[in-house]
Amino acid sequence: MKVDFDDNFGYKYAIWFDYTRNLMMDLRVGTLLAIPNFSHYKEEEHLSIVSIANVMPFHYAAGSEMLGYPTFEDQVRQEAFLDFYNQADKSVEETTKIQIIATPTGLELNKQTGQLKFRSGEETQIPMYGGEVAILGNDLITQIFNGNLLDNECIEIGKLTRGNIEIKAKVEDLIRTHIGIFGYTGMGKSNLSSTLIAKILKEYDRPVKIVVFDLMGEYFALLADILLETDGCLGFLEVASLTKEVKSFMEGKGDKDKAAISIVGSLQIPSSLNSPEMKKKYIEIVKKLLSKGKIKVRYETFKKLGDFIFKVESNARDSGELQTLNSEIWEKFSNEEFNEDNIRKLEVFLKGKNLTTLGAGVRKRDLLNALEKLDESFEPIKEHKLEVYSGSKSLVNDLLHNNKSGLYIIESESVDEIRTFSKEIICGGYSIYNERRKNGYDHTSNPLILFYFDEADEFIPQEPQGSYKDSSIAVETIARRGRKFGLGVCIATQRVTYLNTNIMAQPHTYFISKLPRKSDRERVIEAFGISDEMLRETFKFRKGDWLLISHDATGMKSVPIPIHTDNAEDRIRKNLE
Repeated sequence: MKVDFDDNFGYKYAIWFDYTRNLMMDLRVGTLLAIPNFSHYKEEEHLSIVSIANVMPFHYAAGSEMLGYPTFEDQVRQEAFLDFYNQADKSVEETTKIQIIATPTGLELNKQTGQLKFRSGEETQIPMYGGEVAILGNDLITQIFNGNLLDNECIEIGKLTRGNIEIKAKVEDLIRTHIGIFGYTGMGKSNLSSTLIAKILKEYDRPVKIVVFDLMGEYFALLADILLETDGCLGFLEVASLTKEVKSFMEGKGDKDKAAISIVGSLQIPSSLNSPEMKKKYIEIVKKLLSKGKIKVRYETFKKLGDFIFKVESNARDSGELQTLNSEIWEKFSNEEFNEDNIRKLEVFLKGKNLTTLGAGVRKRDLLNALEKLDESFEPIKEHKLEVYSGSKSLVNDLLHNNKSGLYIIESESVDEIRTFSKEIICGGYSIYNERRKNGYDHTSNPLILFYFDEADEFIPQEPQGSYKDSSIAVETIARRGRKFGLGVCIATQRVTYLNTNIMAQPHTYFISKLPRKSDRERVIEAFGISDEMLRETFKFRKGDWLLISHDATGMKSVPIPIHTDNAEDRIRKNLE
């Protein structure tokens, strides 16, 4: 063993084991090792606990480049292969080794008493050069990872990739100190999110509300079973998002079966669940959700037309251009009652008005677009037996005052609309954050609330403009100030480089998988203090493998833990059947 300096961890350790194929299978990223250190006291032997960050087999006779005559090199490589292959459970060749890079955990084990103690940063904690290295057993690993966590405060977050050991996380710390999920397409971000949300809502014994802002329309299929078993809803932000069968059903004129078939036909269902038999099961769940009133559409209500005009202006893509308001429009219509007749009058007036200035022209276009959508949503659904949202206020009330666990999936055809809506319910006038700040937060009577932003680069880019400002303000408000009010945020993306750095630094718990782009890896290394060796090991990860790092929620603080998470599709299939 030798010691070297590491920019992120202070030190890193190079360790050699005699090679066997079986040992190569046992030594995985995150495996804990114990090495004698300098803090021996009389008869007590103290061992430093380190975590494996990189594993690589090595043969001293075979280099990585061809340095000799090709025929000779071929012979060397053939012999090296046989040396590796033939040593299954016993090391007999001195030329073969297993090279390991390990990083400190800060823990020290008293070998005589079995007591663990945290002594990070002390010089006597540095392992002795040449010391004999031991692999920790499962009981001690479980004690290290989960020893201080109470079952009623935790959920199982996954299993250690080596040893099938359960890794737990404290839910309140997980939510209140925020979550980041970063991994490339195909590594299972949505699958992990579905599993995490399901475990929090079904296994935690305190009420939690989770709001998912779903840009791609994929989470309903991944969470339909959980939505059926908890409070909450699938909420559409405009009637235009509904199929004609669903709209007809909500108006009290359509058939529930046709509405359910229509919804399932538009779902992004995982390929393993996209069989005719599974679709029939989805249809049955959607029919139940329709009957329970858990598929809703937002319905805007305004007292005055001026309220509606102001909303369109404030939601516009480029509000700077729209400051040039046409005074005639405002003076003529702002104090008129918000009813169908006056809406028609405004629409006719706008169509007949030749507005030439840039700001007024943009404003005319946005108002007409908004009025066109309003045509489809004005009266028919308002009195339907399903409870529909009156703006965002009823959703805010439900999140704040309904003391039952619930899942709320928010979808929209307009990316701008969903960004603006996130600001409305999180930190607008009557909003979650403002009400919690005004009335205080009591963890014994108020639910924890987690806001989940998938494709986070579409909500919190580095230099937000237009509607991006709305969602950036919403996320940053929760990330910076939500903790003491029981509010948390989860951001998930494959493009870490594009994220607002002020927000990216806020989460205390991260799930990290393969990130092929160098710029994304560099951002993660800089922000989270992960060694480059350990991040490179994620390239070996299979779908469902993640590096879990938490400064608060896990038993082992600030140390990367490689875990394998449950497959959400297995849960969905079981629940559907």
